Amino acid sequence: MLTQIVEQSRIGIIVTSVSGDQPILYANQAFADLTGYGLDEVMGRNCRFLQGADTAPESVAELRDAIGQGRTVVIELLNYRKDGSAFWNQLHVHPILGTDGRPEYLLGYQRDVTQRRHLEERLQQVRRLEALGVLTGGIAHEFNNLLQVMTSTLDVLEVHAGLSGEDALPMTTPIDNGRAAIARVEALTSQLQTFARGKTGATAVAKVNEVVDSLREILRRALGEAVQVEFDLEATVGSCCIDRVLAETCLVNIAINAREAMVDRAERRLLIRTGRCDVEGEQAQAFRIEAGAYFTIELIDTGRGMDAATLERALDPFFSTKGTRGVGLGLSTAYGFARQSGGTLTLDSQPGKGTRVTLLLPAVSPEPEAVEIADEPQPAQRSINVLLVDDREDLALIVREMLRFEGFEVTAANDAAQALAMLESGAAFDLLLSDVVMPGELDGIALAQRVRDRFPQTRILLMSGFTGRELGPDALEFDLIAKPFRLPELLSRIRAAVAAGRVVRPANRLDPTPETA
Repeated sequence: MLTQIVEQSRIGIIVTSVSGDQPILYANQAFADLTGYGLDEVMGRNCRFLQGADTAPESVAELRDAIGQGRTVVIELLNYRKDGSAFWNQLHVHPILGTDGRPEYLLGYQRDVTQRRHLEERLQQVRRLEALGVLTGGIAHEFNNLLQVMTSTLDVLEVHAGLSGEDALPMTTPIDNGRAAIARVEALTSQLQTFARGKTGATAVAKVNEVVDSLREILRRALGEAVQVEFDLEATVGSCCIDRVLAETCLVNIAINAREAMVDRAERRLLIRTGRCDVEGEQAQAFRIEAGAYFTIELIDTGRGMDAATLERALDPFFSTKGTRGVGLGLSTAYGFARQSGGTLTLDSQPGKGTRVTLLLPAVSPEPEAVEIADEPQPAQRSINVLLVDDREDLALIVREMLRFEGFEVTAANDAAQALAMLESGAAFDLLLSDVVMPGELDGIALAQRVRDRFPQTRILLMSGFTGRELGPDALEFDLIAKPFRLPELLSRIRAAVAAGRVVRPANRLDPTPETA
């Protein structure tokens, strides 16, 4: 019975001698299946034949020391099968003592833990990227605050200068140059927020195959005739809830990356394929996404591929292998898009064997019926009394200057506590204009909730350099204007909120994305 158990076990079992070169004296069929070698090919050999170029020397040394000391050891080694493919081998080695009490044989049993190792690596990568996302989101928030000061300053200069008649040309040129520079930084910040899964756009239900198919002509022109682009669209692939514009941008960026990787290759082929998959259990946990049905978009190139070190950092923002020709935000932005859509992005690549980029996007039900959007209310024709709350003095000063120049009555407060004290003293305000992220016990959202409950006659408009899930679901209760904003947009949103006598929800409001993991 014991012999049958050992021989029929699905765990690879071997017995070696401790003398000489520690030859294999016995191996069961599971060991042969695991390694790809026949039993006659392993007998009498030392187990070193399973090691290869990437087997960690320190792990081998640890194993050797344990055997030399006659103690049990459990270790994971990168081993190689007969066909050259690598696998992670969880190896248990236990000494078998002879009649003299000294080790005479070594019992080793082993199993393939490659899938578990890959899942752990995915989980570590996701956690690292999530930490980077938090940092990146904070940096983007500070960028937006600074951009708001710059944008508002230019608006004030433009208004005060008049920009008419003979004085128009000398003033418009530097202002336009400043706005152009701000626009470039704003675009960069937008990409950072997308990576951080903080920026959401106009999400809607879209058919995956239609999104991919619409890029045929764009990709043909972007990649040139030297690159052969093939499409393989699975007919059963349905719809996802995504920002279609951002999805198309990300796919084009990935394709351009693929073109760059194929410049010096004899075969330049890019396959774009859609499909379906179910993500369950450990895989869902490793990817930090909900279990369920997903649709996939794969972009597979025949480029030079990436080594392990490059692959490890490929999704990091600003990491680029193109030198000065790239900013390193293409893949990181695509990853952010996938995460904010409730899915994820994976990379598979080997040097000389090309790269596979896979977007997993959660499947959704058919498109909901369109909801009619009410016409925007007309601006009010009276002076508006605004309570401005922002802990940044430079930003509060310039916004107050903008509004006062337009005829608004503006009172500024440095934090939520000061703003509530003003309201409780009996001061009447038509509108609360508050930043979201502020120090103290109350942030902008908590302040807005108290004002709504205790001073319902005061309308509310929040402003934030964060534009995503960092705001949380409570932000959905209030109108939100994203920094950096222009003076005309701010004036329109304030007047609309006051004139409507209710919280306004404009079409371009930035809703936080629901948590998916």
